[in-house]
Amino acid sequence: GIYHEAQILAALAEVIRDESYEDGADESYVACARQPGAAAREVAEAALAEDGEKARRALGQASKACSECHDGFRE
Repeated sequence: GIYHEAQILAALAEVIRDESYEDGADESYVACARQPGAAAREVAEAALAEDGEKARRALGQASKACSECHDGFRE
């Protein structure tokens, strides 16, 4: 469910910050890549608390963070 998917996104946000990635040593990239993970953890917490409104808001933040990072670092 939502909790599981949020945990996967949080894990991916950790993995993409590895220095072996193309922009992994770029401080602005690393900062950008942290944001979806933080939002995903909020989604997971909200899912455990069965707080749909909080989960919806956090999911919106995660989506926005992903989009902004992709816009800035993908060619």
